[in-house]
Amino acid sequence: MRRKASSLQCQASSNWSCSGASKCEPDTCCSCAGPLSSITQWDSDRRLNINAGSRSFTISTIRSRRLNIMRRCMPSNVGGAMETSRSVRLAVSLGVVALSAGLQASAQICKPVSQRTGEVGCWITAHAALGKLPSQPIFWHLDAYPTRTEAEAAKGARGVVVESLGRVWLFTIDISGWRPSGGTHVAEIGPLPVSADAKYSAQYMEGIFTPGMTAPAHRHSGPEAWYTVTGETCLETPEGKMVGRAGGSHVIVPGGPPMHLTATGTETRRALVLILHDSSKPPTTPAHDWSPKGLCRE
Repeated sequence: MRRKASSLQCQASSNWSCSGASKCEPDTCCSCAGPLSSITQWDSDRRLNINAGSRSFTISTIRSRRLNIMRRCMPSNVGGAMETSRSVRLAVSLGVVALSAGLQASAQICKPVSQRTGEVGCWITAHAALGKLPSQPIFWHLDAYPTRTEAEAAKGARGVVVESLGRVWLFTIDISGWRPSGGTHVAEIGPLPVSADAKYSAQYMEGIFTPGMTAPAHRHSGPEAWYTVTGETCLETPEGKMVGRAGGSHVIVPGGPPMHLTATGTETRRALVLILHDSSKPPTTPAHDWSPKGLCRE
């Protein structure tokens, strides 16, 4: 059982922190448990802010009796003395539940297009084994066709036909300057950083994110590239951030480093995405060993 901390006062600080300790310490106002509740604090408007790594969540002005107990855990210069560590744990638990719900709603994981249940999300539209690639610099070619039949007729050895974002596409991995027969050449993205010794596969995706939506921190076993049709996407890596916009420069990220994606701006982000990955490895793996700094929120 935890020792009560009813006599403790937060006297010098305008907020309090939960360190994950297993019991209340004599010289602190409270402690809490749980890996998500890394920092909690009250602001001047009585909103509880919870930060968990790169994520944050705010419980707005307290209105219900259920949340009213959290007032008892406020610092003295904001509204009262710390009463019990049990109250603290309850406050944090309520916040973590809300945080978890928020993360589930906003963090997007790519799924096969056959599992699609709505427009918004990340959908895998095609996957093709390519083998070893030419020794010359490699590019992603995007060509649009009036019909699927015409696109299939123009498809080469490293081409895939995909219907996405209202158009019929021929996606091809080849050298600079390559062109298929017919169609409209929309873009040539590259060069893509690949190894001459590896065998590659191409995973193609369609991403539709509303502003503020994110993808969990992850990494790829080969380069990733985007063709942004509408909207704006910010990608944070340990090296900084880069932004892809419709009509702007294409984003190319080498395989290996962790990354965190956020749809920014005011317009829905619609993009075509390529992961050119090592065939012996999964295209995407979670990056549990890295936390973004939130550069895309600045």
